[in-house]
Amino acid sequence: MPSADLAARIAEEAAALPPEKQSTVLDFVLFVKQQGRSPAAQDGDAAWERIINDPRPRPKLEAYLKSIENEPTEPLDLDRL
Repeated sequence: MPSADLAARIAEEAAALPPEKQSTVLDFVLFVKQQGRSPAAQDGDAAWERIINDPRPRPKLEAYLKSIENEPTEPLDLDRL
């Protein structure tokens, strides 16, 4: 299958998924794409900036943060680690 046809098929299949699954497909494609790059091209800070600035909603993360928002905090006990 020619690469243009394959890319079109991937886009078509991804478009048929719910938005949160489309995000997962995109994350996977970007991951696979990055694997072919040299270590110098895998700038960790740039990757984190891209993740942090990603406007897609993260409902599970938001729910978790709300669930722990009112939990009591205590100092870190190094003996328990």
